[in-house]
Amino acid sequence: MTKGFMKGWHNQSEEAEKRAGLWVNSCGHYATTSHVCPWRSRDDSLVIYCVAGKGIYKTGGREIVITEGQLFTAFPGVWHSYWSDADMGWEIWFSHYGGDNSVNLTSMCGLSIDEPVMEIGVNNEVVKRFAGLCSIVKKKELYYGLDASAQMYGLLLDLKKYSHRSDDNAPGILEAIKGEHDDVDGMARAAGMSKFHFIREFKRITGTTPWRYILNRKITSAKELLGDSDFSIKQIAYRLGFEDSNYFSRLFRKETGFSAREFRNLEQQHAK
Repeated sequence: MTKGFMKGWHNQSEEAEKRAGLWVNSCGHYATTSHVCPWRSRDDSLVIYCVAGKGIYKTGGREIVITEGQLFTAFPGVWHSYWSDADMGWEIWFSHYGGDNSVNLTSMCGLSIDEPVMEIGVNNEVVKRFAGLCSIVKKKELYYGLDASAQMYGLLLDLKKYSHRSDDNAPGILEAIKGEHDDVDGMARAAGMSKFHFIREFKRITGTTPWRYILNRKITSAKELLGDSDFSIKQIAYRLGFEDSNYFSRLFRKETGFSAREFRNLEQQHAK
């Protein structure tokens, strides 16, 4: 492997996403023999998937050899460093992500501060997830923040599915998320579960309730529409399924700390 390439993309709307249950800060794809991340800690979560070569991950006083087919994580506030093997180099996919549910979702995969590495082999479906995430963040099309969040949910559920700590209900929950339904009944049908069983399993697997997940999606969509469209606040409320625009406005303020009008003004000022 030569010095190779290093590609990474940042989510420029990250400040607008930080109150959502899961948001993506940055992601990328490296193939290099000269990759060194210095000793640091961050306030978000990180997953790195090695698909070729090898490297070293240092955390908690340990130096762990990372080889092809292994994935490792760094939790928020945990000091760590990593680097590619000087002779072999490595090829990796990565994502930095945060939000209220990020730590729970990472733990759901079987990863922890004490056991930050998992073996899944070189899995084409997981590679597609990372590649899809990078494509979404790179293109920055309308609603890309929401799309990146949904892709990250899917990636983490895939990791749970492909890890040795597999959960029989994870594929059904993944189907419910992929369907982008606006109601819990629709999500339960997509998962092939009764509503009661679905709610319980969704909370157990993802760390949040289906209603909270749907609400986070709607608030994220509202942010996108407020920043990138000329729709009135009432029109945005109706497009997102809120029959009462005043209720939508109260909910938006509660979730973001801003009124919809204040948020739109801030986005317009930022765009200038």
